[in-house]
Amino acid sequence: MKKNEPQLPADVEELLRNSLVHPPADFSQKLVQRISLVADANNELTGDHFYTNQPHHRINNSQVKTPVWQWLALAVGSVLGLVQTTGFVLGVWVATAAG
Repeated sequence: MKKNEPQLPADVEELLRNSLVHPPADFSQKLVQRISLVADANNELTGDHFYTNQPHHRINNSQVKTPVWQWLALAVGSVLGLVQTTGFVLGVWVATAAG
């Protein structure tokens, strides 16, 4: 295993060693390699570069900008939800007041 290559947690390694199912000898290496390939491909497709091999890398959420149309969609959805809830409450009130 290479020096900078990520490793599986010790408890996973222990389960793989002592379980009834016996994976191939190079299972851990292939799994870690596949995870790295998928993460790299995802980063290339989406432009996300949040995943690094640095041990204490944190994502700064202030760098992620939300488009205006998403805020507008959130506001419109909230207003429509409030109108629907108010209509339901008024409907129940009218039905109970009518006797």
